Amino acid sequence: MLVIGRALLTNPRIMTIDEPSLGLAPNLVDRVYETLIDLRRDRGLTLLIVEQSSERALKAADRLYVLRSGQMQLEGKAADLQDGEKVRQAYFGFEEGSKHYIIQTVISALSVGSFYALGALGIGLLFSVLRLINFAHGDFITVGAFALIVPSSAVVATVAIGGLHPAIMVVLIVAIVVALAVISYFIVFQHSQTSSPATMMIVSFALGYTLQNIIVMIYGGRPKAVNIFPSLTGQVQLSDGVSVQILQLVIIALTWILLIALVLFLKRTRVGIQMRAAAEDFRMARMLGVNGKNVIALAFILSGGLAGIMSLLFVTQTGVLTFRMGVPIMLFFFIATVIGGMGSLVGAVVGGYSVGIVSVVLSAILPEELRGFRDACVFILVIVILLVRPQGIVLTKAAKERV
Repeated sequence: MLVIGRALLTNPRIMTIDEPSLGLAPNLVDRVYETLIDLRRDRGLTLLIVEQSSERALKAADRLYVLRSGQMQLEGKAADLQDGEKVRQAYFGFEEGSKHYIIQTVISALSVGSFYALGALGIGLLFSVLRLINFAHGDFITVGAFALIVPSSAVVATVAIGGLHPAIMVVLIVAIVVALAVISYFIVFQHSQTSSPATMMIVSFALGYTLQNIIVMIYGGRPKAVNIFPSLTGQVQLSDGVSVQILQLVIIALTWILLIALVLFLKRTRVGIQMRAAAEDFRMARMLGVNGKNVIALAFILSGGLAGIMSLLFVTQTGVLTFRMGVPIMLFFFIATVIGGMGSLVGAVVGGYSVGIVSVVLSAILPEELRGFRDACVFILVIVILLVRPQGIVLTKAAKERV
């Protein structure tokens, strides 16, 4: 409402609004649209609204334009498109419930699940050796994203590292986030690692909040638009006329490459075996000669590396930077880690895929008026899983012994 009011001070004849329903409760969305419709009627204001909710758009608009991959797929009077079927077919390229729609849903589910699996794995790596639930992990992702641009309070960002050769950009962003993770261990978490898990978790909250405020001090609090890897946001044609976003396939493939590499590292290298031993029984591993400090530092390096990669994927997908962008996704990472089984790396991956797949499937099957409550449905499912299996889907050896 404040942004709309500020725009009205210039007495515009046309106002462009980007996704006014995004992130708001349904009752607030109703108020925003009521205000916009009143402005159009009372001031004769022309509104150009970008909206992901086709139902909202059909109710409020005079004309509707559907874009897919930057190409116009449908245009017409909103009154002629009220059933929504033509809109869905234009957006997806096929009818809802068709074989193509199912394939697209499966690929989307695997893509989101892969992203959550990487995030949960970053949390699980630290918890397995340090019993730390690092809620600053999402803010590490945020720092990696903002490192792409020049410090400025302008809305449109000027890329710095984000304008370099892709290979150099990836290496620098991952290095920055890894450095941040390692520094956070030696400066913050090393001094609290003998404390209770609850104390370390509170410390991670404080660290995350500190990082958010530092970002606001340097870059300002307004969202910023940035575009990296534009080619990945395009579509690729699969067999039988199905087209999917290239980025979705990249996320799925990259996740499995990283998972295989991590498995080989943990099973085939000396330091990886030491890390697995520390995850099973940290005290016993130290008694057998494992350097606990090095193992923990390595866990922070691996976790930071995953956060750096995820920051690039997330920015490529959304194209927007906000100082709290890591907070909501961190909640899903945490949920995935819990339902997968705290301390289990396999459980973290299973939990990530479970949460991601359920989220996408619910978006596909829920009626449009209930899709705004999708996350609530996910949380209810999490409660049910934890009631049935309090230790998570995958039990660690320590958890089995406690049971």
